[in-house]
Amino acid sequence: MKVIKLFAILLLSIIGCTSQKDSSADEVHKVDSLLELSAQSNITIDPNASLQYALEAIEPAKSAGYRYGMARVYYLVSNALYNTGSYNKSMEYTLLSEEYADRDAQLLSDLTRIRGRIYANMGLFENAEKEFLKGLSYIKQIEQEQRRAFLAALAYENLSHLYNMTDRPDSSRLYLQKNIEILNTIDEGLAYSSLINSLTSIGRLHYIVQNYDSALVYFEKSIQLAKKHEYPYLSRTYRYRGDMYSQKNEVDSALSNYLKALDNLEQTGLKAEYPDLLEKASNAYYTLGDSISADEYQKKMLVIQSELNDEKIKSTQKVLFLLTHEERAQVRQKYIIFLVILIPLILIIIAYTWWLIRRNKVKYSVKEAQEIELQKRREEEMTMLRLRLNESLAEIVELAKKNDYTFMVRFQEAYPSFTAALLDINPKMQPSELHLCALIYLQFTTKEIADCLVRSMKTIQNRKNSLRKKLGIDSNIDIAIWLNEIMQ
Repeated sequence: MKVIKLFAILLLSIIGCTSQKDSSADEVHKVDSLLELSAQSNITIDPNASLQYALEAIEPAKSAGYRYGMARVYYLVSNALYNTGSYNKSMEYTLLSEEYADRDAQLLSDLTRIRGRIYANMGLFENAEKEFLKGLSYIKQIEQEQRRAFLAALAYENLSHLYNMTDRPDSSRLYLQKNIEILNTIDEGLAYSSLINSLTSIGRLHYIVQNYDSALVYFEKSIQLAKKHEYPYLSRTYRYRGDMYSQKNEVDSALSNYLKALDNLEQTGLKAEYPDLLEKASNAYYTLGDSISADEYQKKMLVIQSELNDEKIKSTQKVLFLLTHEERAQVRQKYIIFLVILIPLILIIIAYTWWLIRRNKVKYSVKEAQEIELQKRREEEMTMLRLRLNESLAEIVELAKKNDYTFMVRFQEAYPSFTAALLDINPKMQPSELHLCALIYLQFTTKEIADCLVRSMKTIQNRKNSLRKKLGIDSNIDIAIWLNEIMQ
């Protein structure tokens, strides 16, 4: 009888364990399904739906102890929050995702991409560049070739946008070219959304420098590729094409493209883009003398802006409730873990300290005191040296901005090997060319150089091109980066 009871207990235990495993597997499957829906919503540019699916996946992922699922959940939450402009919350969730990422290279690269975009939007361009470059180092660790290439293309696209924002057109074009080269080697079914954006960006670069025929070619390529894959988001392409016609003072064509962009927004439902496009359309109507239509679009803009504000308040209240609930649970869990670890640690430290005090009364020797004093003096001297260097650099920059004739004298005092290094490469360098190189080395933008030298930006760009020929700098290399390298 006892044998039968023991066998029954063992059988029930096995069934219970199997049931728990099946339940856990079901939870993991549910999480993966919700994350797939969230990712698809992100691809189709629906951040609210993406956020909702990701938040629904939190509890089952926790219940199953699914660490990779938790990392993906927090990443998708962070990405959706970024797309809605909630940068602070987005940053917090990148950190939460990182805790669960377990050194997963793809996840870490995704998180650096979000942080880089946040920094760029906040004007922290150096931090943004560091994040994008860090992301590239993670991407190199990804084994799957197609995925590695696609993520590298996204990183180059982000760097191109960043350098465009910081008035570094050479670097912007270089990384956009790298982006296109990679995308052309990837299966179009994976890369088409990024390729559409890049083709539109190339078109924009062309119309800015008044290469209108080339700009139209790239805008049309972007539109045809979107139609081929039934990609719904074309408002950005139509908007830039409208801006091109506006730049050419072809107001009718500009208005036609703005209206196409608005029609596209009707399909995608991206209300956030409406106000800018409605205002552009309103301005076009005013230029054409149609004040009635202009006023109508202006009113629509105000109405939709009000609706957006109302929807933002409503959705924010709901999202904040869900996020606050999750954050409180996280805080409670961390607090418990913190106490469990901290209390025994404090007791150990107290006991060990008491034992040390009882056994030895530690005294600093004269030599140790002298070393501390010497170290302090060295630190003070280094601090003073840094201050002097900063003051000297600030003085040189100020002289450059004033186009003061003493600028090159002070510059050569601060960087004595600079001119010699350039003359070693080309002894025929003119003083004006050395002056231009010094300004570029000090990270002056094309516009800033034009302002200093009282020249047009086109003239400065032509002088830069001449420098490339004299110094043998390849067109794919940023001149500022090249100058920094020869000084190292």
